[in-house]
Amino acid sequence: LFSLALATSIYTYAQTVPKPDHVVVLMMENYGYSDIIGNPNAPHINALVSDPNTALFTQSFALTHPSQPNYIMLFSGSFQGVNGDNISTNTPWSTCNLGASLISNGYTFKGFSESLSSVGSLATTAGGTNGYARKHCPWTNWQGTGTNQLPSSVGQKFTSFPTTAATFSTLPTVSFVIPDLGDDMHNPTI
Repeated sequence: LFSLALATSIYTYAQTVPKPDHVVVLMMENYGYSDIIGNPNAPHINALVSDPNTALFTQSFALTHPSQPNYIMLFSGSFQGVNGDNISTNTPWSTCNLGASLISNGYTFKGFSESLSSVGSLATTAGGTNGYARKHCPWTNWQGTGTNQLPSSVGQKFTSFPTTAATFSTLPTVSFVIPDLGDDMHNPTI
């Protein structure tokens, strides 16, 4: 009887949870919730937060410092032996990751990076001191053709991100948006 009740409740629960067509993960850095939300010096972020379709994670915290291992952990569930901001020399990795899992299950994934020099670029930086930083783009560590690896086409320039309601349907199932260091709250003054 318990198994039947459990199966019924799981079935009922699955029926009520909406499945979004697209999920966009915008990565920001270095300030606490109370420093940003409601702050008049962060109007764009506050406008995004007030959108009823935005999911706001208020209890998300870095697991380590500096930032690169946190991005890798978010993307793969493990820091993959990386404990600093230097780019790993043993890539592409073949471990499980979000992008490969989505693709192997019939979904899509792309990472959009501001100031990325070209699609699929593995450059460490671009766009100057406050520009693109590969350390914040975890999928680059899996770009290859082997097991759990990702095609270089997943690494997109931010200029390819849809900009109108009419083109939002072209978004992949899951997208990461990675602003430049000067725009991701990494080096700001608020």
